[in-house]
Amino acid sequence: MGLSASDELDNNNGYGYFAALDGLIITEPTRTNVNDFRAILILETANHDA
Repeated sequence: MGLSASDELDNNNGYGYFAALDGLIITEPTRTNVNDFRAILILETANHDA
């Protein structure tokens, strides 16, 4: 088929790759807010006043 998984991964083309292989898995909506997750990383800073 002339497809390269590595090339398609580099091109962010997973959909096109698996569609060409007839290997797509299509799910129904989950009705959840999975994309609403956010994380904040707070790092402790060193005290240079000592």
